[in-house]
Amino acid sequence: MGWPGNTSPRLHESVGQVLAFHVNWLRKNGYQDAILYLPHDGVNANNITGKRYEDHLREAGFKVEPPVPNQGKGAAMMRVEALRRLGPQLWFNEQTTEAGRDALGFYHERKDEVRNVGLGPDHDWSSHARIVWA
Repeated sequence: MGWPGNTSPRLHESVGQVLAFHVNWLRKNGYQDAILYLPHDGVNANNITGKRYEDHLREAGFKVEPPVPNQGKGAAMMRVEALRRLGPQLWFNEQTTEAGRDALGFYHERKDEVRNVGLGPDHDWSSHARIVWA
């Protein structure tokens, strides 16, 4: 999501809020003309209306790109490694990206300690913020 006037990403996330909360947040913070990129589960239906989240957002007047489909086993860690290679070239707005930077710093792979192998990304509090970047 680009901040008005430039293309610096800004993370917005919450738990347990209705979709109208997010729509109002977007408008209040100057994102009414933003192009929204939803995660793969943006195609899921809302439990109350039965409509897909991407359709609700389009009806609210936003441009929504089609969500990237789940790309299968191994794809998430390949994106993480690609982001790590790009890391030195990235610039973060310190004032608006603290939560996202914290999540990137904490993000880690699940490990099978017995076999000493990686099992892919650990799906915890940091994983949604990481998805914004890779």
